[in-house]
Amino acid sequence: MKRTICTGLALAALLVASTASAAAIRPGFNSQTLNRNDDGSTGLVPLGFNVDFFGLVFNSAYVNNNGNITFDQRLSTYTPFNLTSTGRQIIAPFFGDVDTRSAGDPVRYGWGTVDGQNAWGATWVNVDCYSSTSARQVRNSFQVILIERADTGPDNFDIEFNYDSIEWEAGQASGGNFQCLGGNAARVGYSNGTGDAGTFYELAGSDVNGAFLDSGPANTSLIQNSLNSTVLGRYVFNARNGIIEPPCNDLDADGVCAEDGDCDDYNASVFPSAPEVCDGLDNDCDGIIPATEADDDGDSVPNCSDICLGDDASGDDDGDAVCNDIDNCVWDSNSDQADADGDLFGDACDVCPLDIANDADGDTFCASEGDCNDANDTIFPGAPETCNAIDDDCDGIVPATELDDDGDTFAECQGDCDDAASYSYPGAAELCDREDNNCDGILPWNEIDDDGDAQTECEGDCDDADAANFTGNLEVCDGQDNNCDVAIDEGFPNFDGDALADCVDPDDDNDTVDDGNDYCAETLVDDWAAGVPSQSLGSNRWMYDAAEDVNNDGSFTQGESGNGNGNGNGNGNGNNGNGNNGAAGWTYSDMAGCSCAQIIVEQSLGNGHTKFGCSNSAMEDWATLMGN
Repeated sequence: MKRTICTGLALAALLVASTASAAAIRPGFNSQTLNRNDDGSTGLVPLGFNVDFFGLVFNSAYVNNNGNITFDQRLSTYTPFNLTSTGRQIIAPFFGDVDTRSAGDPVRYGWGTVDGQNAWGATWVNVDCYSSTSARQVRNSFQVILIERADTGPDNFDIEFNYDSIEWEAGQASGGNFQCLGGNAARVGYSNGTGDAGTFYELAGSDVNGAFLDSGPANTSLIQNSLNSTVLGRYVFNARNGIIEPPCNDLDADGVCAEDGDCDDYNASVFPSAPEVCDGLDNDCDGIIPATEADDDGDSVPNCSDICLGDDASGDDDGDAVCNDIDNCVWDSNSDQADADGDLFGDACDVCPLDIANDADGDTFCASEGDCNDANDTIFPGAPETCNAIDDDCDGIVPATELDDDGDTFAECQGDCDDAASYSYPGAAELCDREDNNCDGILPWNEIDDDGDAQTECEGDCDDADAANFTGNLEVCDGQDNNCDVAIDEGFPNFDGDALADCVDPDDDNDTVDDGNDYCAETLVDDWAAGVPSQSLGSNRWMYDAAEDVNNDGSFTQGESGNGNGNGNGNGNGNNGNGNNGAAGWTYSDMAGCSCAQIIVEQSLGNGHTKFGCSNSAMEDWATLMGN
């Protein structure tokens, strides 16, 4: 018997991939409900007509919860078995572990018509997998319909599988995970249970994980394909005279499979008895290309449509009725062949229809369109300006920042921070001019006038933290180098000749007594030099002897009897005062900065003191008078 000719895409031929869901399920066929259950079935349900299923005629069937109908007896098996080797009489649109107890919708079935023919169907819409739970959101929607086709012969019928959404493939008891993925995947097909050749069929992708899912491969996803139908998700099997012809591969959907004589199953205009058209092909698959479709000039255009026939195989690629070998725009249709600039490039394809140079630098701008340098592809109207002293954008202006105004070979865009001064540019030596000569953004520390005295350190300010000190300033007596000549308070009195002028020296006469407490300030007196005593220093008498003050602490010297020459006025022997100034000794501090000579004058003491030095009583009286 001749095989049934396919009317849609075959299994191995893919239609364009569908969206997330199909719309193949037919309305109706839901007047009866199989109560919510797991692995349950209906009793025998009358179909309303006879079906010849491979020589076995039936008029009723069982609806089984697990995605199939059977003719022999109920089926509670939940893990799908191989449909090509089973002894069961079964039609399975999706043989898998359906569980309707808690979530999703129950299975429904009923009667109706399809294209005017009586039909019966069972519908699994929004059904859950085992173990049913509302916590899982994946659901499947599919349908099987048996359609009476008595119009083609007694007991003939069609089987129709319809799929809207397939999101799970195996119940948890069949090895699936919580989302019912993995495990023993569902099977799709039929069997009359005899095992005879041609009495069973299983759809490609059966028992293959992920194959039937909406997100599965494009060549096996149930909603992305169809069989003998133009509706995605619909698979039709024609049972005629007790036989269902296995589907063929009609890859181009022209109604004829390759095994039935389609000589080019990738071209829908080629199949047996197709009309011949002017395309250079054997459209009717009779093995002959008509002479009028030959390509005598070898330009891949058949004679019947080649306006340039015999024209050196040039052809007319742009279809403007001008052959390629004379067409001034081979790929752009221009039947008028207009060429305004006469450069042999038609205006339709000439990038510069008014410029014979035709954009010499390839920047898509012509000289006639304002390209001010058609030999440089970085220069054209609107080009970005770069730091090159060139008018890149052809606006007639070189940006000021690109010009070297001061002639130091650096422009502002190259980092010249003062393009009016030739001594300031990147890398220049720093000068003492209070400017950032090397353009590093930093003014050197010694060019900054920190104290505001109008002079910086590099200009000679020796103390840039004090505005009173700078080169050329007037020196004042303040203990500082006001004029920055290294000397301090030069030209001011300095009684004791030390490093401090009297105006800042707390002890002008260097007698160890601060000037504020020194009654005899700036009058440091060596009593020997002053003639006191004029004879030898008397026993228990006092005087100041600078030579004896080895500690420079202003200690007076006390005389003792009988031990050496005196140091008086050079006349006679006397006692030598030898610095016995122990704990009971007197100091300049005790005497308020006055020597014995000064004490004698201030207290109008007699000659005895002048001859022999100041007595203890004189010293005590003076100390008392001075408040010491």
